[in-house]
Amino acid sequence: MNELNPTQSIQDNPADDNDLSQRRIRSFVLRQGRLTKGQARALETVFPKFGITYQPELLDLNAKFGRADSKKILEIGFGMGETTAKIAATLPECDFLAAEVHTPGVGALLKLIDEQALT
Repeated sequence: MNELNPTQSIQDNPADDNDLSQRRIRSFVLRQGRLTKGQARALETVFPKFGITYQPELLDLNAKFGRADSKKILEIGFGMGETTAKIAATLPECDFLAAEVHTPGVGALLKLIDEQALT
């Protein structure tokens, strides 16, 4: 129901699409696809060098990346990592911290990092 017409649902009134107060909250759903052999191998072999496992404490990025004079770029939700790898290759003077919950995506980016010899 909505304020304009109590018998009409929010989805039935497209004029309300821009009214954030009328939007329903959509919950995050973790979807896990299948890992390819290459993604699984990258998670096993490349993650130890480039991966950072979540810990509930501050992260010293300068220490983690081994340099203090570089710009740090945070990418949240990089999908399968193609764009992240391209940007990182273009900006080697920057350090990238990329966060993703989709395990196949993490494996795909790690595979690209390895194939393209990104550091």
